[in-house]
Amino acid sequence: MLPKTAPARQPKQQRSQVTRNRIAQAAIQLLGEIGEAGLTHRDVATCAQVSLAATTYHYASKFDLLAHASSVILEDYETRFRGFASRQTTLTSGRPTFEQFLVRLLHNAAGRERLRTIAWCEIMLIAGRNADTRALAKVWYARLHEIWTDIASLLGASADPLHVQAVIDRTIGLLFIVMSLGLTPDEAAACYTDGLDKVGPAPLSDAPVPTSARAPTKRVKGHETRQQLLDAAIRLMATHGAGAVTGRSIAAEAGVAPAVPSYYFKPVGTLIDAAREQLYEAAKTRYRESVTGIDLATATLDQIVDLTTAVLVREVTQFSDFNLATLAIEVEAARQPTLRPMVGQWFSDRSRPWHRLLTKFNSAASAADGLLMVSLFTGMQVRLLATGAEISALGDLRLEFLAALDALGYGKANSSAG
Repeated sequence: MLPKTAPARQPKQQRSQVTRNRIAQAAIQLLGEIGEAGLTHRDVATCAQVSLAATTYHYASKFDLLAHASSVILEDYETRFRGFASRQTTLTSGRPTFEQFLVRLLHNAAGRERLRTIAWCEIMLIAGRNADTRALAKVWYARLHEIWTDIASLLGASADPLHVQAVIDRTIGLLFIVMSLGLTPDEAAACYTDGLDKVGPAPLSDAPVPTSARAPTKRVKGHETRQQLLDAAIRLMATHGAGAVTGRSIAAEAGVAPAVPSYYFKPVGTLIDAAREQLYEAAKTRYRESVTGIDLATATLDQIVDLTTAVLVREVTQFSDFNLATLAIEVEAARQPTLRPMVGQWFSDRSRPWHRLLTKFNSAASAADGLLMVSLFTGMQVRLLATGAEISALGDLRLEFLAALDALGYGKANSSAG
């Protein structure tokens, strides 16, 4: 009789990997559905249909879970795009242009990949909130640059590092915009050629002013308390996302009684509307102050690029928390349609001035060009906040803006136009 042999370990390892993958997929789903604020080991276990002990066995902390979820999305992304590149190399004709590749990416992101795209946006904001998580974003951007450089070369586009980085930032900015507005796949793709004027929910110019954001009470004490609650909401959104804004969390953050938030904001959810309006108005004020003394009607393209670069550097350094809170609201709008009208107005109010500026240098400038410049600014914000706004990255911003304008047809020949 043959002696018994020890059972092979492979089946157990395979079962362990299957469990880890189920947990990671559940985490991705919940990041897309409810965001980081609602993500707990227990919720992930329930969604993955595994025991709570299984999640804590495989992931000692929420960061470990988020890191694995991020790596799963990245590996899937890389596999699919490497596959795309491999298929294109076998073709002698009929390859799409790089622009067609980007339009298709937006179409898929707003459609079959919608939940995963929102989860990725959430991961980038998580990276921006904590220095310990920024390694996740740095890995993502390094791999994106490598993959997209190869695809750009393959499809006949510029593989210059600054041009590639500009395309990545512009596309990520567009992803944040189309997700926040809840656009359909066709509407998302149309943004690339038509801007926002022909797509999106309800007319953007008709965005209502939230009831909670109208004129504050005349009582000084009441006004101070209301502002205290708004400041607390903005801090929570900057550190944990818009999903963290609840009556209980606001009361704790502001140091007031639990019943106070609902007294000033009915329902408490309107606090996000009021905070969002305050953030947008503050950003507009900062921009108006930055252009004081500058005549944009006679400014050269170089001067506009210098100004835009200075504004961006200030936003991601001096006002980083406010920008994280603003981006958190925009990601939350992807989940909550009631948040979209003012978010849409915000993007429209920025893309139209860009369009007017660009028509100074090219009378045929399209509305889409204005949106693409807003998308570039937004994408650069996301990258710099997520990766820590390092000096080396800040030093390239001006050149990246010029590269993006050059790609749109506003090259050096137009930089001195008046």
